[in-house]
Amino acid sequence: ALNDRPLFMQNGNGGRMPPVNDVEVSNFRRALPQFLAVSIKNILLFGYGMTLGFPTIVIPAIQGGEGRSESSGDIVLNKDEISWFSSINLICVPLGCLFSGIITQPLGKRRAMQFVNLPILAAWLMFHFATRTEHLYAALCLAGLGGGLMEAPVLTYVAEITEPKYRGILSALGTTCVITGVFIQFILGSLMDWRSVAAVSSAFPVITIVMLCFVPESPVWLIREHRFREAVKSLQWLRGWVPEHKIEAEFNQLYDELITQKAIEMATDGVPPPGQRRTLAQRLRMWRKRSFLVPFLLVSFTFFTGHFSGKTPLQTYAVQIFHTLKAPMNKYHATILLGVAEMLATILGVVLIHFTGKRPLVLVSTVGTGLCFFGTATYAHFVNEVPGFTVNNVVLNASSLVPKESILSQANISKIFETEQEAIRQNTEQFTTLLPDLETTTLFEPEAYNRSRRQADDLTTTDAPMDTTLFPEPVSNAGISTSSSVAPPATATSTAKPPIVEELLLVVPKQEHNYLVWLPLILLLLSAFFSHLGIRMLPWILIGEVFPAEIRNSASGFAGGVGYIFGFLANKLFLVMLSALTLPGTFAFYASVAFVGTFVLYFTLPETEGRTLGEIEAHFSKKSDVNLLRKEPNTKLPVKEETPYPANAINVEGMQSFHMPITPQQQAKIIHLQQSDFTPRAQNGRSAQNAGMTNPAFEESNTTHL
Repeated sequence: ALNDRPLFMQNGNGGRMPPVNDVEVSNFRRALPQFLAVSIKNILLFGYGMTLGFPTIVIPAIQGGEGRSESSGDIVLNKDEISWFSSINLICVPLGCLFSGIITQPLGKRRAMQFVNLPILAAWLMFHFATRTEHLYAALCLAGLGGGLMEAPVLTYVAEITEPKYRGILSALGTTCVITGVFIQFILGSLMDWRSVAAVSSAFPVITIVMLCFVPESPVWLIREHRFREAVKSLQWLRGWVPEHKIEAEFNQLYDELITQKAIEMATDGVPPPGQRRTLAQRLRMWRKRSFLVPFLLVSFTFFTGHFSGKTPLQTYAVQIFHTLKAPMNKYHATILLGVAEMLATILGVVLIHFTGKRPLVLVSTVGTGLCFFGTATYAHFVNEVPGFTVNNVVLNASSLVPKESILSQANISKIFETEQEAIRQNTEQFTTLLPDLETTTLFEPEAYNRSRRQADDLTTTDAPMDTTLFPEPVSNAGISTSSSVAPPATATSTAKPPIVEELLLVVPKQEHNYLVWLPLILLLLSAFFSHLGIRMLPWILIGEVFPAEIRNSASGFAGGVGYIFGFLANKLFLVMLSALTLPGTFAFYASVAFVGTFVLYFTLPETEGRTLGEIEAHFSKKSDVNLLRKEPNTKLPVKEETPYPANAINVEGMQSFHMPITPQQQAKIIHLQQSDFTPRAQNGRSAQNAGMTNPAFEESNTTHL
């Protein structure tokens, strides 16, 4: 209806607003409302980050044994249940991603973001009042489902409300908010029990629902729904609370891209207009086009490179990897350092992306990650020659990095005692006599132990600084052992005359003086830094930019689900790859993926920083000759040289000389469309020769020019 259109589409002056003298809007005033809208959206991502960090503080409180919280009640999880508890929410995220676009399209971006808070709020309340293990599982499923449902509205909302020059930095802030939510959850977990943490966390979905009431809906979605007056008001709010005429050019451009060009394309393809019944092939039309397939393959490849360049398994198995590589790092300190490296890299990426663009950041990120993992693979290949402790864990067992005979555990120590105890008793005299003459104290002379000693000595270097320590008491945890010169403990007490306690010394390398053990720690922390600087952040920014507006909601949810599936596979296949390739081979594979990713992205990744969504879509659909492999934004759109019109072609001026062959039936449809609808005049930014000209085919008259 005419009344639903903004003022500059209603007046009789050819659709142009009368000139108004007012003050120029500053850059700060234009950027502030966009920053506020994105910040309120980021509260939702902050709450999602809290759901990701919550299992970390719950598991120690509900597991059996020491560290168990009294507030846990009757809830006790065994080892298998804990493994499900830590991953079941991530399994539900791809399921939510599939339905994300379906829910977003009819509801709109703002209402969809408000809706996804409901399952997250229900999850927090279920956590707080949980009395059985099944309650915890159900709450995690709800949290994962909510995390998947938010993908489409969150990622596309930022791309559609922001100006091109601010889109990159504001999109990257989302990743920072997720990581911040995880850290805040760790802090809350150290201050109160997990049920209280769940109660406090339940306030954030409520805050998000209320705050989202104060931000406008996406103008792109409103124009596609033909709600033009609301779209104008949304643009007025987002561009600095300006009058209508200030956003006239931007509105005209969006109308041109979303209504006029799409209507002509649909008429040319023989697709019925919205509201009429369509066949399955017509509904899947956009999913078969280059404008969807090429961006989808690009986003999927960046997800694959990000997950299979090593960062995802490193984050999951960090403690075991550090122990296997003999890094002198407490497991809590390792986790904190990894988190700090990721946080610093993400913040640095947010700052730099506005100045450098996405391409340089991503290329530096992949090259740095590849070099770090290649260095770690080289170190792991020679780890047997590095002095220090090797801890028996799942990474070590799967990779077969150290021969099993060289890892002394509680089980084989006991076996040695049983087989050699009699021989030790018979040789007590000889043992006591030889003891003072030994340069490095070895407590056993029998050949059986000498064989074990030689195997253990293979894991140390002769020139390493040595330290001495008393024998440790055997521990109940069979998973902890040492691969250095360790002799079976506590057998001297079985002799009639035990030697002096000071002589019962064990020769082990002194790690504080061996700086090689810091090498894998530094390299792996640098790999975490480089990966979060670009390649881990890039696909989440691209998702909101590269897909056509018609299927942006569904396509972004689908692509996000593919990303989560790649993350799941990277973790699941890690131990399998260790068995097949060993740890050095696996890290070398991660390095090769990073280097191949650098090569492919150099030739395929467009520079979307500073470009409009229309320019990006034209690049992928090959409708534009603009080179998007550099950052410099173009000052004007390219216009192809005039060519003679074919006999059955339509030329629509102001659309970059858009030509397409049509049939007589399609001509009749377009004539009807032109007589019944309205398209604004060409906006600023077109070529100088067309500036200020109107398209005769859309003048408000009964004459149609074809």
